[in-house]
Amino acid sequence: MGISPFNEDSRVKIPSLLTLSTLGYGYIGSKDHKNIHPQTNIYLPSFEAALLRLNPELEVSHIHKLIEHISLILSYDDKGLAFFQALIFGLSNHKIEGLHALKLIDWQIIENNIFEVTTELSYGRDVNNGGFRPDITLFVNGLPLSFIEVKKPDNKRGVQAELSRLKLRFENKHYKAYFNLTQIIICSNNLPYDESEIVPLSGAFYTTSYSLKLNHFREEDETYKGKIQTFPKPARESLERILKDTNSQAIYNTKEFESNLAGSTPTNSLLISLFSKERFMFLLAYGIAFVENNTKSPEGYIANKLQRHIMRYPQFFATLKIRSKLQTWIDVEQKARQKEMLEGFKNECEISYKRGIIWHTQGSGKTALSFYALRMIKDFYTKEAIPTRFYFIVDRLDLLEQACREFAKRGLHTKAIDSKQSFINELSCMQSNTEGKDEMIVVNIQKFSQDSKEIPNPYIAKIQRVFFIDEAHRSYADGGSNFTYLFNADKNAIFLALSGTPLLEKGKKKKSTDIFGPYIHKYFYNQSIQDGYTLRLIKEDIQSSYKEKLHIVLKNLSVQKGALKAKQIYAHTSFITPLFEYIALDFQTSRLKLDSSICAMVVCASSEQARALYTHSLRYLQEATSHLPPPRASYAHSWGFSFMGTFTGIFSGHITKHVTRGYFTKPAKEDTA
Repeated sequence: MGISPFNEDSRVKIPSLLTLSTLGYGYIGSKDHKNIHPQTNIYLPSFEAALLRLNPELEVSHIHKLIEHISLILSYDDKGLAFFQALIFGLSNHKIEGLHALKLIDWQIIENNIFEVTTELSYGRDVNNGGFRPDITLFVNGLPLSFIEVKKPDNKRGVQAELSRLKLRFENKHYKAYFNLTQIIICSNNLPYDESEIVPLSGAFYTTSYSLKLNHFREEDETYKGKIQTFPKPARESLERILKDTNSQAIYNTKEFESNLAGSTPTNSLLISLFSKERFMFLLAYGIAFVENNTKSPEGYIANKLQRHIMRYPQFFATLKIRSKLQTWIDVEQKARQKEMLEGFKNECEISYKRGIIWHTQGSGKTALSFYALRMIKDFYTKEAIPTRFYFIVDRLDLLEQACREFAKRGLHTKAIDSKQSFINELSCMQSNTEGKDEMIVVNIQKFSQDSKEIPNPYIAKIQRVFFIDEAHRSYADGGSNFTYLFNADKNAIFLALSGTPLLEKGKKKKSTDIFGPYIHKYFYNQSIQDGYTLRLIKEDIQSSYKEKLHIVLKNLSVQKGALKAKQIYAHTSFITPLFEYIALDFQTSRLKLDSSICAMVVCASSEQARALYTHSLRYLQEATSHLPPPRASYAHSWGFSFMGTFTGIFSGHITKHVTRGYFTKPAKEDTA
């Protein structure tokens, strides 16, 4: 008996299998599941064939030992870190004499790998509850590195239903080996994203093992957009084989099935974007991070909790764009050298600096992006036989400490530069740490000096330095001396500026692009709201009594001070006083009714208004705390306002901000008498 033409199989699963088949994935039929290793779900025929080809010194008799060793590392309580390292760097410690790290994947030549797909593969067949069977499993060289769960449109609870099941499975120790091996998970109910949903219910999302964060994916590449719209129909042989194996011949000639094969459906478009072979390999190689976070137990014990993160799609496209830039810069340099050889004298390089801006809104994960990009850039230049050194530039001590923590949590060796001489010495160093880890050197911009001008190279060795410049719109925006020293430190260096609010003004002040070069990639505030990374702002009216009071003040000021500009009126003491009174009252009331740990941010109409509110807050603080004893070091910042004045206007819907921050505090409850 065939399947119903109106269930998730016909609407989503079968079309997805055929889409992957068209992308070049071979199909493993249900009869071949007998060749699956049950404890790991490794497909043995392809695993053996791939490893023997990638490792010519390997023998067939070794395969069983390798499976045993992989099973061992998949049993570790490490969220799959040991297996991931084996996947990227090669399988070592396998106890096969005379062999070193063995390739599991050929990262250089994609077509040397075997890409396959199957359906309804059982995970945990020996588990008492019968295990589970994802709709689709994807293999690379026999390794089940991804699976897909699909539901028909308008299913109850949408993709959250699948997320709830995943949570239970992540916590089940019987499934540990499978999730330690799985790198990418797709959940889809084949509906377009619905921006009105606070909790995502509709759409096609991706995540990684042990992560309950569903990520949107919005294709940005015009070539891929065209590929999605013109995606070819599946080959007849693949179509007939998959329909027969899944007992789905009844849907063959239905109009609905025909439309569900289109590349533009939500699920198919995601599969084309993520699982085209080059994209899949790129995401596996650079898109997974293992992050150590300290957690505090109810008893007060602090323990390291390892988390798996996966690259967000704006980070994915930014990293791809950076790679494209690297290739452009390499090509230009090679052409310049060829021209020198032909003409017999040195020509000025066509690019004075290798630089560009990543314009990603606040909270979009620019530090994480730097981590992902570091690995990609290092690999890129390794192919060119050029060593790399990486620097992360900040403008405040607290940001230096924060950046060091974030990079260290992701497994990088970090080095904080705490003096100008240390930085000068660091620039002259040609070798990274002795631990064999990737390294990020975190530097405060103040540590640049005239002594760190162009670096001598006593070894005549080529080295590619890469500077990630954090919050590039701030203290370096005026092109001051520290920034000049930064550029002059290594004129061949790559400068990648990270900013959520690049300077767009014209006139006396330079734009960010004048200093840091063109935009490499953009990701805006409104996009972050759509993707659920930034909370949507909810506008609420102020109390009627204060609204009337402010209206009267504005009317009087407009009459009395007719020549005043709007920003002067809104910063006038007569307006600021009742405005601040309302803000303070509303803030205190919110803390009492909702949560005493919350803070607040006031977005002002201008920097003048921000300064006026800040000055008024200082007077308020002095009056409110005059009866209290002098503050002690243990006082907590339990009250806080941040005043942010918007300056210059709106460009394409994005505000360029100059920030004035003021904070006022009062002692925490446990410190008061």
